[in-house]
Amino acid sequence: MNVRILSALACATLAALPIEAQLSNVNRVFIVVMENHNWSQFKGAANAPYINNTLLPQASHAEQYYNPPGLHPSLPNYLWLEAGTNFGITNDNDPSSNHQSTTAHLVTQLNNAGISWKTYQEDISGTTCPLTSVNLYAPKHNPFVYFDDVTNTNNPNSANCIAHVRPFPELATDLQNNTVAQYVFITPNLCDDGHDSCAPVNDPIRQTDNWLAANIPAILNSTAYQSSGALFITWDEGVGGDGPIGMMVLSSSAKGGGYSNTIHYTHGSLLRTVEEIFGVGLLGDAAGQTDLSAGQSERDPGQQPGRAVLGRIGGRHQLSCETLAHEWRILHHGRQRRHNQLHGHRSRERHHLLLRGDGLECVGRKRQLAAGERHAESGAAAGSH
Repeated sequence: MNVRILSALACATLAALPIEAQLSNVNRVFIVVMENHNWSQFKGAANAPYINNTLLPQASHAEQYYNPPGLHPSLPNYLWLEAGTNFGITNDNDPSSNHQSTTAHLVTQLNNAGISWKTYQEDISGTTCPLTSVNLYAPKHNPFVYFDDVTNTNNPNSANCIAHVRPFPELATDLQNNTVAQYVFITPNLCDDGHDSCAPVNDPIRQTDNWLAANIPAILNSTAYQSSGALFITWDEGVGGDGPIGMMVLSSSAKGGGYSNTIHYTHGSLLRTVEEIFGVGLLGDAAGQTDLSAGQSERDPGQQPGRAVLGRIGGRHQLSCETLAHEWRILHHGRQRRHNQLHGHRSRERHHLLLRGDGLECVGRKRQLAAGERHAESGAAAGSH
């Protein structure tokens, strides 16, 4: 049977495997989103000592991470992080006018896959679904309350919403009790995320740094994080343009140690990475973006191709393609020359990611296999003359 047909059958069969069998090395994700600053305002800044002196030396970070082109203000970017699109929304209005009936968004994907999720929002009570502003909480920084299947269509008494959208102080208890969900999205209030200038500090950059210094250690010291967790810290949008904005990644699966690269990423990259970690389908723009996986950067010229800053990700895409590669090797057992040609192409392939490991994105692997197959076939044809 033709190798391409067998490979396609292998991919089609494996796509139906249980999600649980396809999870990657990272099994819990924390995301913290800050507000309205470019990375250049934080990197090296004296008023951001925790970021520069504590986080960056142990983290991996991106130098060229942007909000999607021309996408402003806040809400469209938060929606993009959740669904890979802004649904045509270009304002910060409440869910009363901007709610969406679609189920095509990340936390519903996770629900359907049996993967737990929760968002912790500063300054909410936890007794109602927070559909309007209260204290220093703003719905525009909480994408989940814009989806009807989360809120039972803007119902302030939605039990589903209340169960998943919780006051930020509860995170400390959940970390201590090791009852943290697998996907955690954290939104500080309008002072702590740097959106506003607030007394007594009156410095949005310092406010952001202070909040991170006060709260990130609890995550990093938790069992939930230390047992194959990953923490992503980013910003919603650039100022005066689309960025670059900050993206820091901390994980035992990450290269860390101050690693950085200059690969172009967007919020679609983060969404894609989370979807690949949990083995769910790619939504909207995520399908067209580079994920935050392995790579060789000009700052680390000795790094081996296929090794990444963040780690072996890929869920069902990675597994299907690993098996596809296995099928290739079985079908060409004993033909060492063809096998070497395939692996010659593999060894030259570079992957530009912020995760450490040897996982390869499925489309890139298929192209690589096809190239190896073509060369093997042409080599065999030449050898038969």
